[in-house]
Amino acid sequence: MKTARVAFAFSVALSLSASLVHAQNVSATLTSYSKLISMDLKVPGVGVQNGESAAQLSFTDAANKSFSAFCVELAQPVSLNGKYTYAVGSFAAGVSTNLQNLFSSSFSKVSTDADRGAFQLAVWKLTHETDTKNLYSLQAGNFQLLTTSSNYQSLNTVANGFLAAAKSYTGPSLFLLDNLTNPTAQDVVRFSKLTSPVPEPTSYAMFAAGLGTVLWVARRRRVRQA
Repeated sequence: MKTARVAFAFSVALSLSASLVHAQNVSATLTSYSKLISMDLKVPGVGVQNGESAAQLSFTDAANKSFSAFCVELAQPVSLNGKYTYAVGSFAAGVSTNLQNLFSSSFSKVSTDADRGAFQLAVWKLTHETDTKNLYSLQAGNFQLLTTSSNYQSLNTVANGFLAAAKSYTGPSLFLLDNLTNPTAQDVVRFSKLTSPVPEPTSYAMFAAGLGTVLWVARRRRVRQA
């Protein structure tokens, strides 16, 4: 019974922590961003967008704590030193999984401004693509990197590499990802490295199966003793 109580307490703790994380807004100022990487895109429902700028963003919140983010939407801007109030939420299940796989598999490989631009491009692909059969290729589907981009070849190679790694990733979740939304400013994905990786769902299934076996054996012993 101790094992069951521990498992139940662990489950409750996870639920409560998730609720607390997403229960409040965050006010933040955009303090800096990496070098802007320009690119031409084909965007679903919009069409061709020339000269779109990609970068990693850095914010400072009201408690003077900094956090990093990448843009999620393309329709609205953010400005350097601009102050924004964001609602903290989660992404839809499929998008959340895809983004987690992208960050967990590839963010550790991001080291240059060009890498950051390519990573931003991969984030846009996973959050904007409406053709799920072409989710991991920037040359197919409804969201595409256009060959008119001045640095097309390098962006294409690096970003497609990130997407390929995300597609094949099967490891644990290494990042906490939040969907920060604002009705009049650019929505962003806030990310931070987890101190303890979160196991994959299959690991939880194995734990549950093992726990069930332990409880079944314990029950049989009690019946025999009776």
